[in-house]
Order: sequence, then structure tokens, then C-alpha cells
Amino acid sequence: ESFCMKCLKEVRKIHFCYEHYNIYKTSKWLKLFSTHVSNRNPQGGIKLFNLKKNFWKNKIPIYVETSYKINMGESLIETTIILFII
Repeated sequence: ESFCMKCLKEVRKIHFCYEHYNIYKTSKWLKLFSTHVSNRNPQGGIKLFNLKKNFWKNKIPIYVETSYKINMGESLIETTIILFII
């Protein structure tokens, strides 16, 4: 879904619509899974985002946090992806 910036709430660089922001703020979240991927091998990240979609289809709240590390010498972007679930 697309939202205008007025409809979103940002927390730690994660954007939530107001409905999901309330779920985020009032729930106890557990780390379900984390992985490290890169621009050379993105398959683990793709699988994680597909997993996230499937949880939401089943009305199970889940969100993703990402962080990046760039290695200019090797033209490599490394990403840490963490899935959180209620």
C-alpha cells in the first residue's frame, strides 16, 4: 500500500501507518529471525520479505529492521535484516 507522508508515523527510521503504529507501540516484540545479505547475494533478503508478506496475509503482525554497511573498495553493500513478531 502507498501512504502520503502525513499518514505515516516514523519510529527509528521505520514508517508505520497510524493503525499499525498502535500495534507497534502496544505490543511486545520478539526477534524471530535475522540474516545478512549483500548486493551480490540478495536471495536471503528476498525470502525474508516474502515471509513477512505471508505473515501479514494471515493477519499476524510482523515488521523488519534493516541496517547497511557499504564497502566502496569492493562495490559491496551488506545488509542486516531482522524480523520481529508479536
